[in-house]
Amino acid sequence: MIIQTVTITRNTFVESIRQPIYFIVLLLAAVLQVFTTWSTAYSMGYTTSAEVSKDNRLMLDIGLATIFVAGMLLAAFVATAVLSREIESKTVLTVVSKPISRGAVVVGKYFGVAGAIGVAVIIMTAYLLLALRHGVMSTAADDPDQPVILFSTAAILLSVGVAGWCNFYYGWSFPQAATLILLPAIVCAYVVTLLVSKKWGLQPIFTDFKPQVIFAAAALLMALLVIAAVATAASTRLGQVMTIVVCAGVFMLGLYRTTWWAGTPTGIIRLR
Repeated sequence: MIIQTVTITRNTFVESIRQPIYFIVLLLAAVLQVFTTWSTAYSMGYTTSAEVSKDNRLMLDIGLATIFVAGMLLAAFVATAVLSREIESKTVLTVVSKPISRGAVVVGKYFGVAGAIGVAVIIMTAYLLLALRHGVMSTAADDPDQPVILFSTAAILLSVGVAGWCNFYYGWSFPQAATLILLPAIVCAYVVTLLVSKKWGLQPIFTDFKPQVIFAAAALLMALLVIAAVATAASTRLGQVMTIVVCAGVFMLGLYRTTWWAGTPTGIIRLR
């Protein structure tokens, strides 16, 4: 059963990142991170002693919200594409007709979707870390961070260019190739950016490194894995639209429960 589950997980992961909507959402997240560097200058000089302060604090909140919303949409779309459509087209019958339990199919599908969500979160977290390194452009006189712009743009163009070339000459899936190239490319771009200052001088790697942002992204990933589980379970009975509605309902219910718990006297004491 373990070998069967691993095989289904691998096939589901590949099928998930082959979905065109997958890479489109990744590119859209990158565009949104670019816009947040221009539109979050509202702190009026307010600063804190936290790892991210001033206008970058608002950019961090918006960036984390972008990662969560994009991850929730990916979970719903991907889970529906790899399970609900197979049920509708009866292709799943060829799998369950063999000595493979239905539990192994569902668990394998979930792990494949979870792997695809994990890859997307890593890429979008790298976007956010690069945006935080660049910082918010509060005024027109602020100088852009040229290393961030150069290395991040080069990573995205490299993934798109190589994936397009391989798709044209070898028939590879463009979203799959672009995603698998973008993952190491954007991480390497962030690491190289940490070694180069804004004035193109060498600096220690931990100068602009923000580990708390990575911990926050890891917490978002765990929440998205729960959403992915809900999406996978819902897609066994519902279509794409209703799966998205169920995921959004679970998300809103979680926010309501958190707000209600924080509003009680005991909750206020615990939050403090």
